[in-house]
Amino acid sequence: APSAPAPKPATAPPAAAGARSDGMVEVCAPMVGTFYSTPSPTEPPFVEVGGRVEKGQPLCLIEVMKLFTTLYAERSGRVARVLPANGELVQHGQPLFLIEPM
Repeated sequence: APSAPAPKPATAPPAAAGARSDGMVEVCAPMVGTFYSTPSPTEPPFVEVGGRVEKGQPLCLIEVMKLFTTLYAERSGRVARVLPANGELVQHGQPLFLIEPM
């Protein structure tokens, strides 16, 4: 009898980024989970509104069942808005950040 294939390890897809008509780029949640803007309760946020972000820089954490996934910027720019509040439940595809390309 053929054996079942080994399960693949869970990996988060990259954060979806899409251009808007106003030129801003949306960074969306790749999964359902809890949004965290800081690496821990005592540390400053990964990014702040008005701050510059570089491609590959951490933007936030999303927690799913005690597992934390870091979302990274797919392009450089200025953070125009952080949409969810720290600790807020976010849905798959929900916009998290608006980035103004630079």
